Amino acid sequence: MKLEYLHQQQRELLDLRLNALARIRHGLSYTLGHLNIPFETTENIDDSTLEALAALNERFGKLQDFLAATMKQATLLAGEPSGTFVQVLSFMSKLGVVDDVDAWQNLRLLRNIGAHEYNTSPVHQAEYFSTLAAAVPMLEKIADRLVTFCKQELLT
Repeated sequence: MKLEYLHQQQRELLDLRLNALARIRHGLSYTLGHLNIPFETTENIDDSTLEALAALNERFGKLQDFLAATMKQATLLAGEPSGTFVQVLSFMSKLGVVDDVDAWQNLRLLRNIGAHEYNTSPVHQAEYFSTLAAAVPMLEKIADRLVTFCKQELLT
């Protein structure tokens, strides 16, 4: 197999990832647009809102995960060290895709809380969803910058 063929395959995969990233981002934006956040408690909220909150949590985590995987692939295609995610974040920070590595790590922590912790306090749940909603613009900005970098530098 020729090396150029493998690089072309990776570019095609990256292009598919960018399209999927746009769909995931749209879904997150759609869900967030149907919620009236912040609120004080999740107690006594209707089923429709509970379902939208579950979708917000799922879509936020999916976008964050997919961004991480796409950043890793983009770093690899750019010929930069990508053996660890710290190397990927360092490269993405140098490019300006990620403004602040610590802020990215906080997004990851927020995603992990939603995926693995089950606080039953209605007040804490409301705080979590408010924090999640407030973090969406940062995630969207990272997605926009990553797409721009990939299209300008890797898919031309």
